[in-house]
Amino acid sequence: MACSPPRADIIEHGLDEALATSRGLLARYETMLTKVSGPKAERLTAIRDDHRAHAERLARYIGPGADAITAAPHTEDDTTDTLHDAETAAYDEALTQCSGAANPQHARLLASIAANRAVHAAVLSG
Repeated sequence: MACSPPRADIIEHGLDEALATSRGLLARYETMLTKVSGPKAERLTAIRDDHRAHAERLARYIGPGADAITAAPHTEDDTTDTLHDAETAAYDEALTQCSGAANPQHARLLASIAANRAVHAAVLSG
């Protein structure tokens, strides 16, 4: 069976990677939240909810085809340190995507997501 080419309606706006990353982070936080409680769970819940909101907003911008965008599976057990590293990498990715966005609305959305991810990394390091 031959692989079909990527759908233009998914990749033309460059938000597909941002959505995949948001969905991946969301899944990681959901898994981590099954293992923690108390104040740590409260902090992680707030961050998880941000990632859910990012994914929902990105999916609305992408429109048809957003459901086909999935995150790569993550198989390692996360710690606060690994989530911090993931947030830092996701922040860097969002900055790159923002600076490369041709559409001003997409750039603003990606800048907002980058700012949130920077805050997440700071919260996780403190």
